Amino acid sequence: MMSRRQALRMMALGTGSALLSGCASSSQSLRDRYPPQGRFVPTSHGQIHLLEQGEGPAVVLIHGASGNLRDATFRLMPMLARRYRVIAVDRPGFGYSDPGPDDRYRPLAQAAMLREAVSSLGVRKPIVVGHSYGGAVAMAWGLQAQDEISGVVSLSGATYPWDGGVGLGYEIAATPVIGDVAIAIVRLGLTESVARDFIDRIFAPQNAPSGYADHVAIGLALRAETIKANAQDLTHLNDELATMAPRYGEIHTPVGIVHGTADTTVALSIHSEKLAKDVQKSRLIRLDGVGHMPHIVAPEACVEAIDWVAAQSGRNVAD
Repeated sequence: MMSRRQALRMMALGTGSALLSGCASSSQSLRDRYPPQGRFVPTSHGQIHLLEQGEGPAVVLIHGASGNLRDATFRLMPMLARRYRVIAVDRPGFGYSDPGPDDRYRPLAQAAMLREAVSSLGVRKPIVVGHSYGGAVAMAWGLQAQDEISGVVSLSGATYPWDGGVGLGYEIAATPVIGDVAIAIVRLGLTESVARDFIDRIFAPQNAPSGYADHVAIGLALRAETIKANAQDLTHLNDELATMAPRYGEIHTPVGIVHGTADTTVALSIHSEKLAKDVQKSRLIRLDGVGHMPHIVAPEACVEAIDWVAAQSGRNVAD
């Protein structure tokens, strides 16, 4: 059985696309090293940091656990921006977005805050795309306001409850007071080699592309507030998905799904195959031998899924 110390160490790693740096830094030095790339949009629960590129039908990109919008800008966003107006967001409590409401750990609460921010830009009928944990937020958006969107695309999305929890480390980190102490201890023990190892495991069986770790601003994921927000998200996710999943049959907008058969972080059979069966209008693209990062290692398939949703919804996309 894993010891509590080992569990605490594992807790800090997370299950998302952004990664941990080797040393703790002050908030200001991190901001200097990894400055915000976009702009800040006010909502009723604080500011959302987002970045826009391109013109055309709107696409919103939502990152996974621990991450930030830079994950979307490595490959997928530039490809989409040739034909779409792409809006990459920092989820509440991640990157440079404010934490949001007290129940921000709920995908439905995060979706509501992001909806408000995107709507304030004059965006109408976006295609909402989520990777990993962001898939849960994208589906929550669809459940809340499907008449306001063109459809959803889930990229290795966590969309259904699964057997077992996320581990003792996450539960401790999400606990008031005790979690803060635990996080402080864990942050002191993390090394660059641990972070690089985590990168390899998330991408497996593929290799992480050169420059990816630096591009996604791995230092931002080591902040105590980010680790805690991630732990809260993941600790509550099973219960939240158990509430959301029975309602997926209500969604009549198209849902594109991309998932690798070698994904050991979010299982294809538990999540995407069920989603494809439960949604009225869906298309599942299985990527043989691909792991948890299809938007990095197979971005063309992700663009294909987005194009399919655009076509199904009647959106005009330039060639």
